[in-house]
Amino acid sequence: MSEKELFDLINKTYSDPEIERDRDIRTRLLKLARELDDGENYKTVCVKLSNYISYYLASHWLCAPKALLNLSQSIECNAKDYRGSTANSVWISGMEERIKVESN
Repeated sequence: MSEKELFDLINKTYSDPEIERDRDIRTRLLKLARELDDGENYKTVCVKLSNYISYYLASHWLCAPKALLNLSQSIECNAKDYRGSTANSVWISGMEERIKVESN
């Protein structure tokens, strides 16, 4: 997925009639689209979007507009990949620090 593809997916979801009736979703989609437009890494935006959709589902008894669920499915691979690479780099950095401390 590219930055443009993500922007197009957010725009398509934002324009959905069911989404138009939900101010919370529209506000969040607009905020994330602006972050993307301002140069935020698209994978970071995928993670933020994925986190928001998870929160939305949890707070709405696992009910969400179909367009939001479709968006979630479209971005999930990118969000998982980025979460994994970020977690690995944090873990490796932590191990490097521990090795330095233990060797002193």
